[in-house]
Amino acid sequence: MSKLIRFEFDKLFRRLSLYILALVGVGLAVINGLTYMAMSSVKIEGMSINTYHSAWQFAAGAVSNSSLTMLMGIFIAMFVCSEVEEGTLKNIYARGYSRDGVYISTYIASLLGTLILYAAAVAACFTIGAILWGVGDMGMYLASIGTQVVILIAYHTIFYALSVIISRNGFAIAVNIVLPLIMSLIAMLADQLVNVAQNGLTPSADSSIKVSHFWLDSLILYAEHAADSVHLLICCGASAAYVLVFFVLGLSINKTKQV
Repeated sequence: MSKLIRFEFDKLFRRLSLYILALVGVGLAVINGLTYMAMSSVKIEGMSINTYHSAWQFAAGAVSNSSLTMLMGIFIAMFVCSEVEEGTLKNIYARGYSRDGVYISTYIASLLGTLILYAAAVAACFTIGAILWGVGDMGMYLASIGTQVVILIAYHTIFYALSVIISRNGFAIAVNIVLPLIMSLIAMLADQLVNVAQNGLTPSADSSIKVSHFWLDSLILYAEHAADSVHLLICCGASAAYVLVFFVLGLSINKTKQV
């Protein structure tokens, strides 16, 4: 296992796509920071424009401000599927390494790549935020960033499992990009169905159960606002459930999948 992990780490740091996507995320963070700064200086009568006020707050919004989920979906698909398309995976199996060992080692390496993308986005957001608004109080924002790491691990686990199952670069990239949007739409539809089931044909605007609240996109938004420790713990617990389900699912399918 240790040899496989070292091999995957070496492959990770030789991937030009990792550095390009990290720079894209940094660029998007800078553009968004400047945009919010410009918006805050515009006064429109009768309209309130929400913006950021400190480096810590902007850093806590790094996932949204750098389009990180899209970038990590692209990176994971390229990292995972390249082994299949380049024939590397067959050679690894031919050397006697187990499917589980390869799955786990590639998972760890691609997760490290995901965390590098996030670290670059957070650093960029904090730096541009400090320049534009000052550092400000840390408050709950550090806990927010830590919680978002857990949520991003859940995103990574889903994207990784799908990439392993699909094993085709272009298709896997497309699925990873579109999936969050599709899941958000499905969750909103489920909210409506639950609302109708609870309240009949005249649904209430305030349903007691919101399926969409437990999808990862919503968890990220809750974590970014860092309301309180209870909400952050709920985000971590829900994310851990995603990790468990999709890791086991991907691992199981990989055992029977043809290379």
